Amino acid sequence: VKDKQLNWLKNDLWRKSNIVDIIISLCSRYNLDYKETAYTLLICLAESGFNPDAAAGTTSAAGLAQYTKDTANAFRKRAKELIGVDIDMRGNNVFDATIGSYGVLVAFLFNKELAINWGFKPSDEKYWQLIYMLHHDGPGYYNDDRGKQRAYNFKWRKDAIRAYERIFKQKLVVLTGAGISAESGIKTFRDSDGLWEGHDVM
Repeated sequence: VKDKQLNWLKNDLWRKSNIVDIIISLCSRYNLDYKETAYTLLICLAESGFNPDAAAGTTSAAGLAQYTKDTANAFRKRAKELIGVDIDMRGNNVFDATIGSYGVLVAFLFNKELAINWGFKPSDEKYWQLIYMLHHDGPGYYNDDRGKQRAYNFKWRKDAIRAYERIFKQKLVVLTGAGISAESGIKTFRDSDGLWEGHDVM
């Protein structure tokens, strides 16, 4: 039994790391910066824990970004408008890891656009909170001003607030590879003005 559990855990970790890689690749392809990429990953973590088979049970929400049937139906048009790709998330497609990764990206981009159109700025913490709340709580998908009013009043469902505080308010440690430091404003070691230039190593 322990061997089976260990194999399941290894496969689960491998699958989730692949999903993280897909999302990061998509964010890079569509020119999201590091903070936006991290936030897109956190949306996926909060909604499904990087599990493409996740299903809410109490609603029709399913897949990596927990799209409901209504939002899955609207996704195809949004994907075409925002990233120029024709993707169908209806039916069992919502459980496809690659399609779900596109779903997470489009959720971020769509709600980011709403936040900007409604006057919120990236320098404001509420801007970042709004992007997630609109996705989780749903008003971003309304065709009238209900979402806008809830955004201004910052009144959200309790489960949305709990999810936000559980994932987005925690201190995180991120292990990354080479190439992340310079674009994040951290000096590299070997460049002409790198960290080693300020130290006599002899």
